[in-house]
Amino acid sequence: MNLPISPKGLTAILDLLSGQLIRKELKSSNIEHDIELAGIFDQLSLARNLVEIKTENEIQSIVFGDNDSHYEALRRLNTDIYFSLLVKEREYKIAVEFERSQKKSDRWTKHLLNYHLEESIDAVLYICSDNYIKNGLIKTEENLAKQFSGKVFFCTLEEFKSNKAMAILSNTNGKLFTINFHSGNCHHHFSTQAAIEL
Repeated sequence: MNLPISPKGLTAILDLLSGQLIRKELKSSNIEHDIELAGIFDQLSLARNLVEIKTENEIQSIVFGDNDSHYEALRRLNTDIYFSLLVKEREYKIAVEFERSQKKSDRWTKHLLNYHLEESIDAVLYICSDNYIKNGLIKTEENLAKQFSGKVFFCTLEEFKSNKAMAILSNTNGKLFTINFHSGNCHHHFSTQAAIEL
């Protein structure tokens, strides 16, 4: 069926799809944040053992079907990037947040606490634009880490980008989260070279 792009055609489409359309407004209001996030996404897409990777806009767009509940927590938390890794026959669900500006401590506390309380997320990686922001987040996390498992890991953007073969993040308990990457010119194949200490 061909319908013209006119008020009458659009009304016909609306009538045809009535009850099936869901309006979704996706955010992208900070271009500097989004540009850095695109680079982080590109690097993570080269992770060994990668099962799946999605941007925040992709996550926010999944609102029906079989996968809806799989992404519900990530949608609610406005996760910047989600990816999962297969390590020793177990799939780990990982949230990534890129922080490029200082926030009030109570805002970070709330966000970190929500991640700690979310059992469906195995690890959270905070990549910070500089050490000042990273240290502020770590200070906030140190109080929470006394009550919760150390599933939140930190590094600066420079640390994340400094080694094309791997990225190493650490938590407040001194545990490391290592992501091994394929070289940029090879296709994905699964190996058991990702190291996750949870």
